[in-house]
Amino acid sequence: SGEMDAEWLSTADAAPDHVVLYFHGGGYFMCSAASHRPLTSRLAQGARRRVLSINYRQAPEHHFPAWLEDAVSAYRFLLDQGYAPEKIALGGDSAGGNLVLITLQQLRSEKLPMPGAAFCISPWADLACESPSIVGNADRDVMFAANGMRALAHYHVASHDAKDPLLSPVHGDFSGFPSLLIQ
Repeated sequence: SGEMDAEWLSTADAAPDHVVLYFHGGGYFMCSAASHRPLTSRLAQGARRRVLSINYRQAPEHHFPAWLEDAVSAYRFLLDQGYAPEKIALGGDSAGGNLVLITLQQLRSEKLPMPGAAFCISPWADLACESPSIVGNADRDVMFAANGMRALAHYHVASHDAKDPLLSPVHGDFSGFPSLLIQ
């Protein structure tokens, strides 16, 4: 949807015809391509691939599905640049991992060619926040408080169904997805 801020990361030995489209984490309201540069630069170096890290629209100025629209737009941009779908990988962490999973669903829905692979690092896959692990790990999680996660999820879900697979991909259908690594 129009212009988008993004950054390319690459190394001298990067395969010119392969690319990783990366979605940063941050709960859909903070962080950026710049904040995640230590991660994406290492990814570019380790994978020997170019990495396109986008600054998708975030809350509070924007609401769902703005970030999904931006992710699909970035994927279309790569296709328009001549990248073969099978040589594109999607990746993301936390909310960015959620964005990987919902983008794959949206690409399938729009009948766009699937990327060759995808990976998620600790994806926030359930905005309904019903997983027993949220309660079971509440005292062990050093980064996220269960009540804070629920409040943020409630804000993003707003009047939508929290179990909508485009918000909570854990409730979605993964058939037809490319090879997918979830860590």
